[in-house]
Amino acid sequence: MQASRIDVNGRTTKLNDDDETLSTMQTAVGGFVERLQINKDVVLLMNEDGQMLDLPPNHKASKLAGRMILGPVVKITGSKRW
Repeated sequence: MQASRIDVNGRTTKLNDDDETLSTMQTAVGGFVERLQINKDVVLLMNEDGQMLDLPPNHKASKLAGRMILGPVVKITGSKRW
């Protein structure tokens, strides 16, 4: 499993492979986590309250998802499920 954070400015940062906890993912997205399965090997984690918190659009993540995504996102790839 590989995880990277996609910021709203499009910058991607690889996350530590040893720390895949809920707490780490919540910190990365800035709140409670919403999971979106893109395909069998890609999952996006985002802030479930992004609209209520008026988070800015994340255009890079939105393109991956095929819908509007707000705020920072964690992109998880690989066969291991999260």
